[in-house]
Amino acid sequence: MPEIELHGPPAPRFDVRISPALALAMTLPAAELGGKFPGLDPWLAQLPSRLGRTIRADVRLLCVPLSGVLSYLFEGRDTEESMQPLLDALAATPAEEYHARAVARLAAETEDRDEEAVRRWINEEPQRLAELIAAMPRPSPDHPFAIDVERALHLLRHPAELKAMVELRLRQLWHDHFAPRWREALPHCRALAEEARRHLDLEDPAQVLQAILGRKLREQRAALLNRRIVFVPIPFLGPYISVADEPDLGAVYLGFGLVHGETFSEETARRDLLAVLKALADEARLEALAYIRDRGEARAADLMERFGWSQSTTSRHLCALESTGLLRSERIDGVKHYTVDAARARAVARHLERFFTKE
Repeated sequence: MPEIELHGPPAPRFDVRISPALALAMTLPAAELGGKFPGLDPWLAQLPSRLGRTIRADVRLLCVPLSGVLSYLFEGRDTEESMQPLLDALAATPAEEYHARAVARLAAETEDRDEEAVRRWINEEPQRLAELIAAMPRPSPDHPFAIDVERALHLLRHPAELKAMVELRLRQLWHDHFAPRWREALPHCRALAEEARRHLDLEDPAQVLQAILGRKLREQRAALLNRRIVFVPIPFLGPYISVADEPDLGAVYLGFGLVHGETFSEETARRDLLAVLKALADEARLEALAYIRDRGEARAADLMERFGWSQSTTSRHLCALESTGLLRSERIDGVKHYTVDAARARAVARHLERFFTKE
């Protein structure tokens, strides 16, 4: 008698998850970068000024060298309404587990994912660990921020203090800042999730990304299309995308604040238009857009030469325009080339026409 192999149903390729814990984890970088990204919800852009210097310094640690502990926020212990169940679970988690997750994330940056080496460096070769931390990628390569390496080393040497810091900061961030805004945003968050789910049955993963996010993943992330993707609606992200793609998470998490497909609710259409109009309400950006349109494509260096902009100014303007989907970029020989996305521009024009005519 031939053997019969039994298989369970395949795991879904795409999912949409409403989660305040994920929203917090995926917007923490805005505690340092909010003011540099036009189009963010004002609440999120103003968050840095409300946190204070000490909390911001610890948030930097959570975003980079101690980011391993944030893996707790991706494990689904919260509800759509609150992070409190997860915070209660964290209180019962041994300090050694916090330390182990932090070490594992640091070890992922070594050539052999050598956790024993990282543990040795913490106590015996702090300079090597400092060099590892300095080389770790920041949330935005165009806007790096300083890290208090000495405090990171101290916390890694004292797991109980590491746990206390993480619990304190997450509770403060949730109760003092995120919870009130999350309650206001939850209805819109659910509407975004419903609109995103309408596009999940497209056959080509790239088409799903294009329909929901309005763009493709960057070239260096093309391999992520072979992994499970979880879309996380986060209304206060505006037109930007937040990506969490560490292999240990088990999936690629894509935070989004707008759905760019043609099937829009009226509220989402207005938010999309608002994000686009905010980006375009700047004479310098309009001139840059016209320049790229007339040339067919341009590099950041071309814009710097044409308009006399600094590198940071050029990066800020291009980021604002690219976030709307009106500009798309392709890296050729290591250099980004920008072009106008005519299809996206026509879609924006149609949405604007519908707004005025209500057709």
